[in-house]
This record gives sequence, structure tokens and C-alpha cells, in this order.
Amino acid sequence: MGSGQEITVLVVDDEPLLRIGLVNLIEQNNGFKVIGQAADGDTAVELAVSLCPRLVLMDIHIPGMNGIEATKRIKEERPETRVLIVSAFDDDDDIVAAVAAGMDGYCLKSLSGDELIQAARTVAFGGAWINRQIAEKVMKAYGRLHASAAAPPVESIDEPLLAANGEPGNISE
Repeated sequence: MGSGQEITVLVVDDEPLLRIGLVNLIEQNNGFKVIGQAADGDTAVELAVSLCPRLVLMDIHIPGMNGIEATKRIKEERPETRVLIVSAFDDDDDIVAAVAAGMDGYCLKSLSGDELIQAARTVAFGGAWINRQIAEKVMKAYGRLHASAAAPPVESIDEPLLAANGEPGNISE
């Protein structure tokens, strides 16, 4: 991959050891270049807007503005910037909120380095990435949401039914 196609990356994690580990992992792989690091959400948004990375690796539970709100703001300011959530948590509320904020992928920190690089490449080039475990939670959350938004009962429909010929009638006609 030539330098013209280099994937520029902003790494956001409040844990210095994890952030350094992510930076080292990313930089060891051809085609990636880390152009910034942040330990909190406010700095993440600031750097995403000023440095224009192609990809942001975003932790959720960070000081100040959390990673979900930072993702939302980054997507508002720079919709072309791709955001891959990299979190230790698989909490249903976090996952649904991250989807609503516009994240492009969600993976757990328990991934192997190779899997994280694959997820980063996929997201950077316009794809979506969600761990199987996270995908199952998204599907269950969607199912709960869909069930709670069920259609109103038939008794609440005030307009008469139309028969096949367009005249008022009932289903047995």
C-alpha cells in the first residue's frame, strides 16, 4: 500500500498503557500511520477536527465527554471520518448509544491484534465491523425496540374498513 493510501489514525483511550499498545500495534502494520492520541473526549473531538484522520479508534469510558458523545460530535463535524469503538465493555446501553451516535464499528478489547487490524482496515475503507458477541446484543436490542413499538390494537382504528371494491364493509364481506 503506497503512502497515498495510508490510513491515518487517531487513537483515543484514557489508559496510557492501552493507548501506547494500540499505537504500537497500528504502527507495526503497513498502511497505517498514527497522527494523534487523546486521553479524553474533548481532546479527541478537537484532534479529529484539526488533524482530519481517516479513522478514529475510540474508547467509550473516557474522562470528560465520553466516547459516545465524542463520536457523535466527530461525525457531525467530519462525517467522512470513520469511527471504530474499541471497548472493554459490552453493555447493551453503550452499544445502542454508539450505534445511534454514528459509529462505524464496535469491537471488544479482547480481540487479537490481527483481528483489530482487520476491523480497522474494514472500517477505514467504508465497511462496518461488529464482533459476533456485539452483533447478538444489537439484534436483541433491536428486537426489544421493535416489540415495544408494535402497531396499535385494531380497536383503536376509527376509520371503517374498505371491502375489496373500495366500499365500506367488513372483512367477512
